[in-house]
Amino acid sequence: NFIKVFASDILENYIINKRWYGGKASTLKYIEIVHSFKIASNDNTYYGVLLEVNFKEAFYQHYFMPLAFMSEDDLDTNTVIAPVIMNEQEGYLVDALHQEDFRKLLFDKIIHSKKNEESKVTFHRGKALHVKEYISSHFMGVEQSNTSIVYNDNLVLKIFRRIYISMNPDYEISRFLTERMKFKHSPAYTGSISIVSSDGNITLGLMQELVPNQGDAWKYMLEEVDRIFDNLNTKKILISKLPD
Repeated sequence: NFIKVFASDILENYIINKRWYGGKASTLKYIEIVHSFKIASNDNTYYGVLLEVNFKEAFYQHYFMPLAFMSEDDLDTNTVIAPVIMNEQEGYLVDALHQEDFRKLLFDKIIHSKKNEESKVTFHRGKALHVKEYISSHFMGVEQSNTSIVYNDNLVLKIFRRIYISMNPDYEISRFLTERMKFKHSPAYTGSISIVSSDGNITLGLMQELVPNQGDAWKYMLEEVDRIFDNLNTKKILISKLPD
């Protein structure tokens, strides 16, 4: 009964207002919970939930949302999904990423991950990860199609909100360049979070080295073009006289 009410009465009103929800141009038909897993810290129990959003236009999308039930005293955020009563206890249903305890849990699971560990969810530590402990975490800027969390001011974990049941190209390329090609000119792969469903592998999170922003490629290109024309003007070179 809770799952039915949660999917229809609560989630439908919540996700349509989130920036990472990509179905705003379509008409929502219903939401179904297709997969879930439990992950616990010393103090709290969290649930990773995979949602299938069905549209009246006869197509669907999959999304990932980690959930937590928190009492008012344990709440780290004003962003709540809904106030609820669970087992006669009043509290709030929240996106677990807004709880520091959960963000720390994900980080600890990655840095202490073990090979062949039996679990519905798999955490992987990359060869380039040398950090040994959690210090801090915060969200990176404005939430877009994914949610990015900065750890210790030098790592970033991208949580994929809209997910695809196949190998994730961001994960595949990042890990290949770092661990197979030893490529030094892109953010190093440092870890990942994934699950294996009956339909295939699903990447939920990708952690990489944090490279401070120095602008974007479009701005860089415009500056370089301006520099070229300034140079031509300084040297009094006529563009019409340049060879084809």
